[in-house]
Amino acid sequence: MLKPTPSPDLKAELAQPSFRLGVLEWAASLRTPAGYRLWSGSPPHLLATCFAVFLRELLLDLPNPDSAEARELGGILLDSRDAESGLFTRNLTSESLGPRHNRHYLAEQQTHFALQALRLLGRLEPAPPRLLERWRTRALLHAAFDALDWRDPWRESNRVMFALYLLEHEWARTQDPTFQERIHDGLDWLRQHQDARTGCWGTDPTQRCYPAVYGAYHYLFFFLHWEGAFPQADRLLDVTRRLQTTEGFFAHNRGGGACEDYDCVDVLVKLGDASDEERLVRCARAVLAARNPDGGFPWAKPAAAALPFLLGNYQGGASLRENARLFIQRLRDVARRERHWRYSGLESLDCPATASDLWSTWFRLLILAEIDDRILHSGTRWGFRSFPSLGWHTTLVESFK
Repeated sequence: MLKPTPSPDLKAELAQPSFRLGVLEWAASLRTPAGYRLWSGSPPHLLATCFAVFLRELLLDLPNPDSAEARELGGILLDSRDAESGLFTRNLTSESLGPRHNRHYLAEQQTHFALQALRLLGRLEPAPPRLLERWRTRALLHAAFDALDWRDPWRESNRVMFALYLLEHEWARTQDPTFQERIHDGLDWLRQHQDARTGCWGTDPTQRCYPAVYGAYHYLFFFLHWEGAFPQADRLLDVTRRLQTTEGFFAHNRGGGACEDYDCVDVLVKLGDASDEERLVRCARAVLAARNPDGGFPWAKPAAAALPFLLGNYQGGASLRENARLFIQRLRDVARRERHWRYSGLESLDCPATASDLWSTWFRLLILAEIDDRILHSGTRWGFRSFPSLGWHTTLVESFK
């Protein structure tokens, strides 16, 4: 197979100092005394402040841990921590929630991200003891994973990710080998419950694989970081490759989806081979074309005519009923005049899908950064994360040959 030639426009755009500066200037416009806003029309929020820290990490713009700015941002994050439980929940009391996530889930999620942001700001704060106690032994950890609702593998993969990260966080903080043992116990459970047909969890070969692929990504960095390999990698690759749409994205809706697209790109970057270069470069072109004039990136911006999107790339292994459901979903997607999305269903984080927001900009840039590292080689320096979590990437993984 001939290697595709990376687009010179892609390399040139990423190599321009104005590209990085444009993103940082846009992000700075969202800063308030109470933290960052998710987008220009939302109030400041704990999660948005975390996402801003993550974006600045990737762009090598983190403040020095001893600086006044780092102390200020750390103080904003710690103000949301409940003194009794140790969870970052103080802002949740007045939140209006969506139907898919309850307050327990959101408490774990906010704690997960806040501890990571504080870590990047030079503060390795302790994880909540009440969460760690739930995973104190191998039996307790496996029972917690067994109790999850695997009919929703995407959502539940987040809860597994929260657990494995907090165990790693405490290992990094205390160097207690017990936490490392629990991580491997968690990976053992995942290996035992993986679907050998798809390389995912919670899948049925006659059903849609989209949610399961997005969920499987949440375990990828743990397996690679701690064990150096991902089980059933070829199966997961086969499923992931089939998800790319006529627009070049991997999410199942028109214009892609920042989170879902990155999940699939990371799988191909970490596990794929030279045959995936064309797919990845095509996705990078679509992502870069979706950038907004303000310097940020949106959750989803249609990149192709409606008809090809409606008719293209259905899942050959899925039932006729499931593909019909996907067609109806796409038809509704095309018919919408204005689409909004809410991060984790939170009303305060409601955002127009085509507006620039911090979460989407971080994930869209991760797509470009990883593809640049593996294929484009623009010479741009990126601040990839070294500890296993969203955004983890290591240049020790060889470039595609």
